[in-house]
Amino acid sequence: MPGGGRCASFGLHGVNGRMKVKGWQIIVIVLGLIVGGGGILYASMGKESVQINHVIHCIDVETGQIYRIDTEKYRMMLPASHPTTGRVCLVRCAKEDNGKWIITGRDRSTLAWLDKDVQTKVEIDSTSGEIQSPIKEPIDYVRSKK
Repeated sequence: MPGGGRCASFGLHGVNGRMKVKGWQIIVIVLGLIVGGGGILYASMGKESVQINHVIHCIDVETGQIYRIDTEKYRMMLPASHPTTGRVCLVRCAKEDNGKWIITGRDRSTLAWLDKDVQTKVEIDSTSGEIQSPIKEPIDYVRSKK
């Protein structure tokens, strides 16, 4: 090696190729570990937990009936099947802050996936997704046992 076997890396290596560690470098590393550990501890000790809403609403596009579906109790694909007939005629909807029920753009696209014999009798504004038909109060979705 040129230079008598020594590494020429800006004077960081001492004799025998070992690094010279300076006191301020140790202090920076220790402080970084303390701050990082404290941040992890602080984040994990938060007293507030995230509340997840396990209820969605779906409207029967033939009758206008809105169903309140507990997603912890029922797992389903959207559009969903009717609880008693089994026909795929339920589309997800949501109640806005102004009290109006809407079907979002993403959920409006599922109207094409309804059973072929389903007749959409509910009036839906094609631009906003607002449900124009009179709305019935939501009822709980309960599948009939067969």
